[in-house]
Amino acid sequence: MADQRSSTLYQPVDLPAPVAQTRSKLLKAAQAGDLQALRPILEKAEYFQFSYAVASDPIAYWQRLADRQGGRSVLRALAQVLALPAARTPDGAFVWPYIANMPAQPFEQLTPNQAADVSLLMTREDWNRQAAEIGYTGYRLTVRADGTWTGFIAGD
Repeated sequence: MADQRSSTLYQPVDLPAPVAQTRSKLLKAAQAGDLQALRPILEKAEYFQFSYAVASDPIAYWQRLADRQGGRSVLRALAQVLALPAARTPDGAFVWPYIANMPAQPFEQLTPNQAADVSLLMTREDWNRQAAEIGYTGYRLTVRADGTWTGFIAGD
């Protein structure tokens, strides 16, 4: 029974209405290229994880990151992960992309659907260099079942 439960942790899942609504708002802001549109969504969380560095304002942090990367915005990464399905985490939250919950494995062992989804985020070579041993470490987004956005962070 434990094997069945653990396998569902990295399968795409349907979203409850509050989670789907938050996803929709986030995707709309990302597609519009509007970092400030994220602020009202962020303000609903008591705690929001966005950086391993010392920083207090996600919007300012992401803007500085974009400035250092020649204008490449975190919003593009946000839209990319939200384009993929979510998975349910053990604590009942939802994580995008669902591949963030998958066990580490070589690209060649992924199902055809998983391989296609991974290819939207990284190359086969990058997956095998980065994720085959330790799992996906790219951007991941988390939303609690009540629709509260609790994190958007890269790395592990």
